[in-house]
Amino acid sequence: LSVFCQPDNLFLEISYYVFILIRNGRKIIPKLLNHEANQFSWPLLVSHIYNNVGIAFLYNSLPSTAIDYFEKGLDYARNDGRLVQNLALKINIAIAKCYMYEKTEEKDLKTLLRQTIDAMRNNLQFIGARYVMNIIAIAFWQNPKFGQELIDTPEVISLVNHSMIFAPFGLEQL
Repeated sequence: LSVFCQPDNLFLEISYYVFILIRNGRKIIPKLLNHEANQFSWPLLVSHIYNNVGIAFLYNSLPSTAIDYFEKGLDYARNDGRLVQNLALKINIAIAKCYMYEKTEEKDLKTLLRQTIDAMRNNLQFIGARYVMNIIAIAFWQNPKFGQELIDTPEVISLVNHSMIFAPFGLEQL
């Protein structure tokens, strides 16, 4: 994800694999987030910035720091217009917890699954299928029976099948 910020003409490429972001991210992120941007879309980018920085920390074996960034991103993804980003952040928190051998409550995973299916049943089915498969992978890691229960849900089967029909080029991501 690349983000262009008009103030100071600051260009920041947030890359999952670049250690420079991790080393300099703590200095750059506050600078990005403290600017009053003149662009109407700037507040919408804040949750994406926190999400991607969190992923960078996760990919660099720093899951607790990643969770801190994911949780900060949630503050900017709480309203209805930010539901997809809200779900992404919550799923990434659950993934980071797995990394630290911490479990997410089954009821919380079921709720997250239901929210994902309801939000993406008619739109963004491929993204929804990716999110659902992440939730199912977490469930299988925690309890194979629970994972099987989730994957056998008719709504899950329907969402995944529809995503394969309408986005066949993205199948390797599932």
